[in-house]
Amino acid sequence: MPTAPHPPAFTRRNVYLRDGFACQYCTQPTPTALLTYDHVIPVCRQGRNDWSNIVTACKSCNGKKGSRLLKDTDMKLRTAPYMPSRFELHQKARMYPPKELHADWKDYV
Repeated sequence: MPTAPHPPAFTRRNVYLRDGFACQYCTQPTPTALLTYDHVIPVCRQGRNDWSNIVTACKSCNGKKGSRLLKDTDMKLRTAPYMPSRFELHQKARMYPPKELHADWKDYV
């Protein structure tokens, strides 16, 4: 599968945007302060830190899964991890504007 000419930056916010700021296990929208990354294939099992292996999880579900594989738990993913397009992330970002925006930028956002 060819890669996008300019793939989106792999950042915590972009993963959260892709996943709709919701835990991919319990599917509950979660405040950003309580969200974490989860490696579907844990790092201790050679899981990579990339779009195809990281999902958004609440701290509770992340702790419950721990370093196990999904097949070794009773947990299921709402959506499999994937690399979104830059366009998809831009569209989703409009639904989740920054909480703390400098006053000078309010007219432009």
